[in-house]
Amino acid sequence: MNHNLTKKICLLTASLAWYLSPCVALANPVSLDLPETPVALAAELESKLQYQVISSSIHPITAYTSEAAQTDDAPCITASGFNVCAHNQEDVIAANFLPLGTKVRIPELFGDRVFTVEDRMNRRFANYVDIWMKEKNQAIQFGVKSATIEVLADF
Repeated sequence: MNHNLTKKICLLTASLAWYLSPCVALANPVSLDLPETPVALAAELESKLQYQVISSSIHPITAYTSEAAQTDDAPCITASGFNVCAHNQEDVIAANFLPLGTKVRIPELFGDRVFTVEDRMNRRFANYVDIWMKEKNQAIQFGVKSATIEVLADF
């Protein structure tokens, strides 16, 4: 997980614990709808973060899965060392023209969903973006599209 995101989650968790501490003494404790797993919590918190668009450009976009035929000998592990199978969230992309760890949005196709560059593609696809998907049939159905990629910075 991104170091800055980890710091933000820790701060938010500490703030939430401090804010809710008086609720412990209540006869009827407050019920919260928190995500069941830390990964889901991190994804939800990240979706609430504010970002600033620092650049945008149009790129061909495809999709891939963690199938050995579409990857290398470690299909779940990305170029950055991130395990997409364990993460199990469709928020990872491969892009050779952006540094690993870069946050992007693809508003025409995915609205405000934030993706992170965690992987690379074959060098012949230097200008492409490849979105990781859980299911092969979804990736095939996605096909090849062209859309604007917004490169983001925390703010």
